[in-house]
Amino acid sequence: MSAPITGQTITFEQISETLRTQYSDAEKRLQDSNKTQVDPMRLNKNPKSLDNDIRARLENKPMLAPPAIQVSDSDNATTAKTNDARLTMILGNLTGIADQDITTRLHNNLESTLLRHEMVHNKFRELSDAYASSLDSAQKADDIMHQANNNYNAADKKVQSLEKKVNTLNQELSQLQPGDPQYNKVLTQKNAAEKTLTLSLQKKSLAEQSLNTAIMDADAAIGQSMEIFDEIQ
Repeated sequence: MSAPITGQTITFEQISETLRTQYSDAEKRLQDSNKTQVDPMRLNKNPKSLDNDIRARLENKPMLAPPAIQVSDSDNATTAKTNDARLTMILGNLTGIADQDITTRLHNNLESTLLRHEMVHNKFRELSDAYASSLDSAQKADDIMHQANNNYNAADKKVQSLEKKVNTLNQELSQLQPGDPQYNKVLTQKNAAEKTLTLSLQKKSLAEQSLNTAIMDADAAIGQSMEIFDEIQ
C-alpha cells in the first residue's frame, strides 16, 4: 500500500511510518499462514535499524511530489470563453445602466416639458381670461364715455339755445319802454330764460366732468387691454 498523494511533498518520516506498517502487516500474515519462514533477525530489527534500512533504500530514489497540473488547449479555450462571457455580461450591464440613465433623463425631460406646457397653458388661460375681462371693461367704459359725451352734447345744445333765447329777449326788451304793455311780459320771459340757462350751465358742467371721467376710464381700460394683449404675444 502506498502513501496517498495529498498535493504536498511526502517527507521521509511519512515514508518510514508507512514501511513500518507494511513490515508489521507482513509479519502478521506470515505468522498466520505458516507458509514462509520468517527471518527473526530481520523482523526483530529495532525501529532505528529499520529507519537506517529504509534510508539506505531511498538514497537513490526521488522524493514523491504532487503531479504538475497541465492546462490543455481546451482548458485555455474554455477560460477564454468564460472571460468573453464575463466581459459580455459586464458590457451588457453597463449598457443596461446607460439605457436606464437615458430613459430616466428622457422621462424627466418629458415631465419638465409637460410641466412647462401646463404652466404656459395656465398662464395663457389666465391672460386670456384677463384680456377678455379687460375688453369687457373697455367696452363698458367706451359705452359710458359715449353716453357721457351725448349728455354733454345735449347739455351744451340746451345752453346754446337758452343763451340765444336770452339774447333775443334782451334785444326785444331793449326796444320797449318800462311803461309799455309788452315790457313786463318780455322781462318776465327773459328772467325765466336766464334762470333756466343758469341751471343748464350747471348741468353742462356736470356732464363735462362725467365725460372727462369716462374718457380717462376708457383710456385706462383700453391701455390695460393692450398691455395684456402684448403680454400674450
